[in-house]
Amino acid sequence: MILALITMSYNMVFTYSSGSPTARTGAPGEGTCNAIGCHSGNSVTTGGSIAFGSGDTSYTSGTKYTVTVTGENGTINGFEIVAMNSSGTTVGTVTITDATNTQTATGSSDHVTHTFSGTSSNSWSYDWTAPSTIEGDITFYTAVNKGNGGGTAAGDFIFTNSLTIKAPPNGIGSQSFHASNNNQFKIFPNPTTSRINLSFELDRPQIVKISLVNIIGKEVVLLENREMNSGKNTLSYIIDNNLPRGIYLINISSSDFYEIRKLNLI
Repeated sequence: MILALITMSYNMVFTYSSGSPTARTGAPGEGTCNAIGCHSGNSVTTGGSIAFGSGDTSYTSGTKYTVTVTGENGTINGFEIVAMNSSGTTVGTVTITDATNTQTATGSSDHVTHTFSGTSSNSWSYDWTAPSTIEGDITFYTAVNKGNGGGTAAGDFIFTNSLTIKAPPNGIGSQSFHASNNNQFKIFPNPTTSRINLSFELDRPQIVKISLVNIIGKEVVLLENREMNSGKNTLSYIIDNNLPRGIYLINISSSDFYEIRKLNLI
């Protein structure tokens, strides 16, 4: 019996040091690892931090960002993080960029946690790609463990934190363009029956995404997603005649700008 209890305790500690169970971020509807038999004994408090991109406060649809979680520097450390919209649905796409120290949690492609090797660090990074359609504000939730390395369930501290990233401008109309000469992003003709022409300028070569979006924010046609040259760019497209006529939005975005224009398809 004693041997069985020792084995059970060892397996529990080893398993959790190899990554937290799924849904332990402190997000709405999720718990933390401050549970009996896990890392109990102390109250959950605010701590740790989340960094998004290069200090970005909003996201651009389809753009990849680096997300970094920093813990509280215990003898051993752990974390779990997830991104959710205001409805509590996980959003975006996770890409593991440091498989030595990070991994997706068991049974989830949306929750990121530490590996066994990752417990020696107190900072972890991965890439997150924003959803292709606007999801409103998106919040990253994380729980971090500051462990004392004692090999028991007690004596560890769990901290939680969150970071809300604003949705890009999603009203019909134009936002300022971060490009040379304060250029105007032009769509013509508008209204149109099928053909549209786009004209804009870029300060530097960069990947530009252009989408046709319906009025509820769903992408219906991906027109471009590639690197474009600096200077003036003029593009032309034929819109499928089978697409229902009506009001749409043209979304154009890169790491430097985000612009939306109304298109009347007649």
